[in-house]
Amino acid sequence: MILSLLAFGLSGLSSGVLSGLFGVGGGALVVPLLLLLGVPIKLAVVMSLVYILFASLSGSLRHWKQGNIRPSTTAALSLSSGLGIYLGVKVSLGLSESMLALLFAVFMGLVLTLFALRQHLSKKVDAQDAVLETSHSLFKIWGGLIFTGVLAGFCSSIFGVGGGFIIVPLLVLTNPITMKQATGTSLATIFFIALAGVAQHLIIGEAAQDLPAQAAPLVCLIIGGLVGAPLGARLNQRWSEKTLQRGFIGFTILIMLYMLANAWLKAGA
Repeated sequence: MILSLLAFGLSGLSSGVLSGLFGVGGGALVVPLLLLLGVPIKLAVVMSLVYILFASLSGSLRHWKQGNIRPSTTAALSLSSGLGIYLGVKVSLGLSESMLALLFAVFMGLVLTLFALRQHLSKKVDAQDAVLETSHSLFKIWGGLIFTGVLAGFCSSIFGVGGGFIIVPLLVLTNPITMKQATGTSLATIFFIALAGVAQHLIIGEAAQDLPAQAAPLVCLIIGGLVGAPLGARLNQRWSEKTLQRGFIGFTILIMLYMLANAWLKAGA
C-alpha cells in the first residue's frame, strides 16, 4: 500500500515538474502516468480533472495577483464550456477504452499543432506585451469565445485535460488580448472547466463509484504535483527557449506513441 501511494506521489511529482517546465496542464501528463500504474483510462480521466482542479487554482491565484486574468472573458469561456463538458461526458460513455486511448493520441497531435501556433502567435507580441494588431469585430470576439469554450470543455471532459493549449491560441486569434492575459485567463477558465467536468462525471459518468476509493492516491498525486510544479518552473528559467521547445515536442511524441501502443494492446485484449 505504501509503495503504491509512493508511486502516485512520484507520478504527481513528475507531472508537476514537466508541467512547470513546459507550461502545460497536468492532464496530458497525468493520464498516461496513471495508466502505467494500472488505473483504467476512464477513471484516470476523472482523477486527472481533480488533479487539475488544485493545480489550476494555485496558478490562477498567482496570475490574479499579477493582473493577468480578465474576469468577463473567463466567465464567457467558463459558461460556454458547459455545453462542451456535457457533450464530452456523454460521448465518453459510448467509447471503449481502446478507442479512448486512440483518440487521446490523436488529441496529442492536435496539441503539437496548437503548440506551434501558440509559439508563432507569441512572437507577434512585442516586449511590452502590446495587443496584437488584428481587427476584432464583436461577432468574432463572442463567436470565438463560445467556440473556444465549447471545444475546451469537450476535450477536457473526454481526455481529462485542462484545455490550455486550445484556449490560449484561439483566444489570441479571436480577441484583443495579450499573451500574458490569455495565459492567465486560460488558467482561471481551466479551474472552472475542471470543476464542472468532475461534477458531470460524478453525476452521469461511469467512474463515480470508483473515485472515493482513490482518495489516498489522489491526495498523493496532488501533493506531488504541487511540489513538482515550482521545481519545473525553476528549470524553465534555466533552459533555453529552443531546448524547451525540442523537449516538449519530443515528450509529446512519446506520449502519442505510448497511447497508440496502449490502444493497440487494449483492442487486442
